[in-house]
Amino acid sequence: VDGYYYDFGEKGLNVGKTRYTGLFQKDGKTYYAQVGELKSGWYAVGENYYYFSTSSFHAYTGVVTMGRLVYTFDDSGKLILGAFDKTSKGTCYYWAGKIQARVWIDMPDGSKLYVNDNGYLVYGNYPVLENATEDAVWMHFDEETGIYTGICDGFIDYKGNLYYCE
Repeated sequence: VDGYYYDFGEKGLNVGKTRYTGLFQKDGKTYYAQVGELKSGWYAVGENYYYFSTSSFHAYTGVVTMGRLVYTFDDSGKLILGAFDKTSKGTCYYWAGKIQARVWIDMPDGSKLYVNDNGYLVYGNYPVLENATEDAVWMHFDEETGIYTGICDGFIDYKGNLYYCE
């Protein structure tokens, strides 16, 4: 109504002209409104992230390239896989437009990757600090793919130094 979306509730009534805030479906596409106004760009709705088109305002779905970053969204527009950006320093990981640090990435094939403090994927032996109150756990990640292969055991090399893990 007049360019705004209103909440008419289950009974079809809108008391006090309450403008709608939240996700909604229209013509098979997902949209997001705040106080009745359609939004565009990145938005967190609950625990999920969406990207809404700046021209049509609907959520992107499928595999979408934004600049040099490629994101993956499900059929409702929920972000399900962030973007990898290969640089001269390594491969950075972005989630909803922001570089991530110290996070696990669940890949569609069930494998896992890990991102270090600087936002880069790790390869080989790496000390993973799960939280600030525990010691780091030495883990191994495939040298080419970065896929987690298991916890280190025995002598390992890290940045030219020899360590023992058990």
